[in-house]
Amino acid sequence: MSAPVCAAERIPVRVVSEPWAWLIYAGANGQALGPIAHFIGRMNEVQRQYRFDLQIVPRLRVNLMFQQQQADVFPLRTLAWTEPSLRLQATRTLLKTGDLYIARADNAYGGMGIFDQPAKRRLAGVRGYHYGVFGNNPDEKFIRANFNVELLPTNEAVIEFVRRGRAEVGIVPEAIMVQAMRDPQRAAELILSQKYDSQVELSHLVRDGGPISVEAMNAIVEQLEGSGDLARLRAALTLKH
Repeated sequence: MSAPVCAAERIPVRVVSEPWAWLIYAGANGQALGPIAHFIGRMNEVQRQYRFDLQIVPRLRVNLMFQQQQADVFPLRTLAWTEPSLRLQATRTLLKTGDLYIARADNAYGGMGIFDQPAKRRLAGVRGYHYGVFGNNPDEKFIRANFNVELLPTNEAVIEFVRRGRAEVGIVPEAIMVQAMRDPQRAAELILSQKYDSQVELSHLVRDGGPISVEAMNAIVEQLEGSGDLARLRAALTLKH
């Protein structure tokens, strides 16, 4: 049996993420916080071969860091959102989630009936996002020409737009609504669709040729599944319909 690897001898792996609402963000002292940051921390605790060093950077820097081989792992993302030129490889699926339709509970369509034909409603979404209701076409000219929609800068703005009645239906990621619905007033005012606008499978994306392979990362994911950490992450980021 080989000798255990001490902390100083661990293979460093650079994990890079953009901020993502309450899921991963920098605290007052720059420390990475949120459930995704905690999950990365647990990756360090369940094994002794690798040291995962997490850094939160602006979105525009993420691609550049991978291109310059200054980053090795992009956590909880999908290849559908990344440039093929980055040569990232996906681990097994960690989380299945997606975008939900939201509306005021006191709407004019009989509650959940408002979601029957979302394309015909006054919609609100985030500018630049890919939405199923728009055929996954993010082109703003196409969207405005074919739908009655307001495109806003953030998911929080979409939620508030719906709450104020300025849109009949908003499109918001499930993980964002997990946090939003913890507010009793919002939970009383809003209803969520039973079906997704679109769904996505999130994985850790590993740089080809980096210090850790997809196979080694999958082995760590298996350990986190066995420890219950993966189930806790899924419970924290998804809603039960």
